[in-house]
Amino acid sequence: MSLPDDELMLCAAYLALGARTHLLLADRESYSRAINGIGELEFISRAISYAPQVEGRWLAMSQDERDDFGMVWAYEIVEEFGIAYARAMLAGREFDADATLDSLLG
Repeated sequence: MSLPDDELMLCAAYLALGARTHLLLADRESYSRAINGIGELEFISRAISYAPQVEGRWLAMSQDERDDFGMVWAYEIVEEFGIAYARAMLAGREFDADATLDSLLG
């Protein structure tokens, strides 16, 4: 599926915002564990690598489902997805993108 560049970039930006914000709130030990061996840039790069999957889910929704989210998709779903990614990494857990999206979309 080909995604519009501007929508994909906006999705990536909100993923990064959520992931980095949560990363910076972590204690030193959790922060170190999350970026161990990869650094912060790779941590964020891995978070934004989910942008096509997250945006693809948006595009696969019906218009009625999209209307339910309105303009809050970026804040309530995409940014929260980035936070969930960071939480998993900070806890040393594997991240399940599909399960996270399902949970956020309720």
